[in-house]
Amino acid sequence: MGMKRFLPLPLIILVLIAITASTTIMNTAERHVVSEQSLSLLGYVPPDESECDIVVPDDYPSINMSVTAAQPGQTICVRPGEYLEVNGTFINKNGLRLLALGRPEIPNESVVIRRNGYSIRIQASGVVVMGFIIIQEGSWHGIDVYAGSQNVMIAHNIVTTTNPNLTGYYGIRIYRSSNTVVAYNTIHGW
Repeated sequence: MGMKRFLPLPLIILVLIAITASTTIMNTAERHVVSEQSLSLLGYVPPDESECDIVVPDDYPSINMSVTAAQPGQTICVRPGEYLEVNGTFINKNGLRLLALGRPEIPNESVVIRRNGYSIRIQASGVVVMGFIIIQEGSWHGIDVYAGSQNVMIAHNIVTTTNPNLTGYYGIRIYRSSNTVVAYNTIHGW
């Protein structure tokens, strides 16, 4: 008599998570404007440069300066390299997309953001942050989605800290915000 074969439970859960994340992105596509290809289990796919309104460091030397100069709804793309964001990056413009032009899992193609305070703080709706390595060197959250933010997507980032004594902080914190998608991120040290 033949044996019935069943999929292992962890695989089923992984598939359900992928389907749920994909469905969430498709249902909110008009808010996030992210292709299904960019959000997959296979890894981050950087945008084509034709999708970029602002390119760092071509148009502005820092990520923070590019966010300050951007208009709501624009796409900021960041070339591979290491960026020491002295004042952190505060995103307070709706619909802003902050996308790495490199892949975080490939060392020579990655975009690294280093910061001693908050690295990225979001207080806006429809914001997307994808494809970065964020290194928190002090005491604060790596990515902070702050009060009142809605429809934010944080995906395919590597968030880590160099502070072994860090307590009370998170790699990615969602505080009093709604409809936030956090998918395919790797968090170390918190």
